[in-house]
Amino acid sequence: MSALETRTRILDAALAALPAEGFEGLSIGRLAARTRLSKSGLFAHFGGQGALQIAVIDAAAARFDGAVTRPVLAEADPLERLRVLASLWLTWVTTDGQGRPCPLMQAAMSAPGLAEEAGVHACAVRARFHPFVARLARRAAQAGRLRADTDPQRFAFRFEALGLAAGLHALSQDPAAVRACAQAEYAALLREFAA
Repeated sequence: MSALETRTRILDAALAALPAEGFEGLSIGRLAARTRLSKSGLFAHFGGQGALQIAVIDAAAARFDGAVTRPVLAEADPLERLRVLASLWLTWVTTDGQGRPCPLMQAAMSAPGLAEEAGVHACAVRARFHPFVARLARRAAQAGRLRADTDPQRFAFRFEALGLAAGLHALSQDPAAVRACAQAEYAALLREFAA
C-alpha cells in the first residue's frame, strides 16, 4: 500500500470515528488502534496531533465540497444554484455517514480544545461557507433572479442559519422530518427574496 493510500485510509478511519467520538476522541493512539498501524507510523504520516487534526479537517472539507458546494456550480441559473445548495446541504447535515453530525461544525465547536493551529484552521475552514452563499446571492440579484435590494450578507446569514438549525435538530429528531421542514423554510426564504 502506497503512502498516499495509507494516509487516505487513516483519514477515512478518523472521519468514520468523528460522529461517535468527536475531535476530542481523535488521537494518534486511538487512530493507530483503529487502523492497526503503529503510533510511530501514524506520527510519520502527520507529524503530531495538530497536523492530524488539520488533515482530518481538510479531508472533511474536501468531502463537503464534493457533496455540496462543487455540484452547485454546475447549475447555470443563479437562483437554481441556491435551491440546489439548500437541498444538498440539508442532505449533508441530516444524513448519517455524510454530515450528520457535520464534521466541519464539530471541528469549529471543538476549536478551543484542539491544538492551537488546528483550532484556528477549523474556524477558518468553517467560515468559508458564508461568503460562498453571499456570492451566490449577489450573482442571483445581479442576474435579476433575486430582488435588486437583496443584501447578500443578510441573505447568507439566514440561509446558513436554516441549515445549521436543521443539522442540530437532526441529531435529536427524525432527520427526514427535519429535512422536510427545512426544505419548506428554504422555499419560503427564496420566495421572500425572489425578484
